[in-house]
Parts: sequence; C-alpha cells; structure tokens
Amino acid sequence: MNRLSLRNRLREAYLDDTAAPYLWGDELLNQLIEEAQQEAVIRSKFLTGKMTEAITAGEGEYLLPDNLLGIERVKPDGLRPLSRTSIEELDETGRWEDRSGTPEYYCFEPKAFGGDGVLTLYPRPTGDSSMSLRFMRLPEPMVDDDSEPDLPVHLHLYLLDWAAYRAYTLRDSDANNEGRAAKHEAAFTLVFGERHDAKALKQRNDYRPHRIRGNRDYF
Repeated sequence: MNRLSLRNRLREAYLDDTAAPYLWGDELLNQLIEEAQQEAVIRSKFLTGKMTEAITAGEGEYLLPDNLLGIERVKPDGLRPLSRTSIEELDETGRWEDRSGTPEYYCFEPKAFGGDGVLTLYPRPTGDSSMSLRFMRLPEPMVDDDSEPDLPVHLHLYLLDWAAYRAYTLRDSDANNEGRAAKHEAAFTLVFGERHDAKALKQRNDYRPHRIRGNRDYF
C-alpha cells in the first residue's frame, strides 16, 4: 500500500476523521505514518542488508552509514567471521589500541536510534584488504503519496496502529482519546515488540558469545 492508501485507511478505519475540516491534517498524518515505519524497524530489527568495506592498514576504526542500527556479521577476506565484543571489554585487556595484527574481534557503536556509527577492529589490521558486513538498518523514508513503506506488504496496515496511537495522544482536547490510544499501542507492540531504550540497545549490540583472551605479556 502506498502512503495515500494508508492515510485514507487511517482516517476511515482508525480515526473516524473523514469529513473536512479534519482533526488531523494530511501532513501530520504523513509524519505519523513515517514515524510508524521507523518505530516498527527500531523495535523489530526486521530490515537487514549487506555491504563491503575496505580495510586500511593501520586503521582500526571505520565510520559507517547513518542508517545502521547494528552489525550482525563481519568477515574480512580470507579470514573467519570476527567475534563480537565491546569497547568496555577491550578496555579490560589493557592498552588494546596499541596492538596490531590480524583482526579477531569487532565492536560497533551506533547512535541510540540511528546515526553515524563506528566499527572497531581488534587488533588493528596490518594490511589492506576488505570485509563483508551484514547489518540491521533503518527504513528508507516515504517521500510522496506514491511511496510505500520499506517493509513487506503484509505489515503495512499494522503501521496504522502506531499512527493512530500517536494521533490520539495529541494534546488537542478534540483529538485526545486515551482508551483508543492504549488499544492501538498494544496492537502495534504485539506485532513489532517492545521499544528498548538506548541502554538496552547498546547491551544488545555488545552481546557476544566469547570473551577476549587478553595478552598481558604484550602490554
């Protein structure tokens, strides 16, 4: 469904707002529908992608695009996939920034809900190469009424529960309806899951199955 179809369905089936003058203008509803697809992906981590990034000798940090929510897999050419770690765990090993060699671990520090993120390789690579990345990403925005959400078609209508929830919680006394708002928020959460705060998202990105074996003799 495109944005026009979603907005019309939102007015008719969710908001009972089909007669002018509208309680909610088209531009506001467009914003709420866009917010809904962003929220859906932040909660579900549904969208993934792949990319190839150059590895530069002596460079341990790489700035990645601002639509990445997390990194699922990092595999340098000719090597096994790297194990995930965190800056905090690296700090426990000592002066890890000074160590060079064949990368064994990676960590990714994104912004809370998107924004330029830093991918760190440890140890710092000693040669030029490339790495393949598999990541979780934010959706592409809808730019006009012909645009469709960046989600499978069967999920499009569920976005309207979030848009309705937000519409009903506006401060305008004519639009506010806490009962309906709670109903639509619960329906959205049932499909896309709970919203995690920035701390929980960082812990999720930092999760790793193996701890680093520090080389204290090196330091």
